[in-house]
Amino acid sequence: MTRWVENEFHKSVLMPGFRKWCTEGCFGEYRLDADHQRARKCASCGRWTQNLPGWNEALPDVCGKCGAALEPSARL
Repeated sequence: MTRWVENEFHKSVLMPGFRKWCTEGCFGEYRLDADHQRARKCASCGRWTQNLPGWNEALPDVCGKCGAALEPSARL
């Protein structure tokens, strides 16, 4: 975190704009106690498959029913 805050781009470009619209801030640490299973629907058979997602949401990657590859989830 210190390296990013002290980065020249961060100090000269990002922070001046940030201070114009931000009225409050906080630095903290996010600690994950439990990750919940996510389900993805198979385009081939229409069934849902659950798995722990990991950080990149790439899992589950195959259907638990028919074994077809599941498309990566769409990001908003």
